[in-house]
Amino acid sequence: LVAGARVSLFLLDLLEKLFFYFFFNDTATTEIYTLSLHDALPISPAVEVFERASTSVVNISTTQMIAVRSPFGIDRFFEELFEFPSRRYSRQSVGSGFVLHSAGYVVTNAHVVARTTDRQVIFADQSKYDAKIIAIDPSHDLAILKIEAGKPLQPVHLGVSSDLMVGESVIAIGNALRYQHTVTAGLVSAINRK
Repeated sequence: LVAGARVSLFLLDLLEKLFFYFFFNDTATTEIYTLSLHDALPISPAVEVFERASTSVVNISTTQMIAVRSPFGIDRFFEELFEFPSRRYSRQSVGSGFVLHSAGYVVTNAHVVARTTDRQVIFADQSKYDAKIIAIDPSHDLAILKIEAGKPLQPVHLGVSSDLMVGESVIAIGNALRYQHTVTAGLVSAINRK
């Protein structure tokens, strides 16, 4: 009902603008009645969540140094018989994360930052900060990073998982496949699974 009323108000406002424009050709009067489409149309809960949280969702860019002894994938038996020189190369990887605390604490997945030499946290406005690993928990695939932004950051508002219900709508914002701020929605299919 509220959404329909907002659309009706928008349409009435639009008709009034057109009336003044065509019959009085008074642009000053039409500007007084300016109402943006964004304000008039209903916003879905997914859009509201994205608008509130998107500045707190970050891209994690990492560099990992890989040492390779066997250039041909030969098993360890041959590596022990023959002295293959070790080669090192770097591998770039990306992941998603979110600001947990305004002091610069960022949560991401442990597999994103495990065994990395360099980590950068990149915000939607393309500001970049070097990150240190503060804690890592591989068994839960979680890691906490710390950045020095020089200003307070906007943390994500965390929900309460104890009142989560099967069938409830959920929204995920991330940087899937290097696409920044990808949004997807779904339903909680189960709770308390191990």
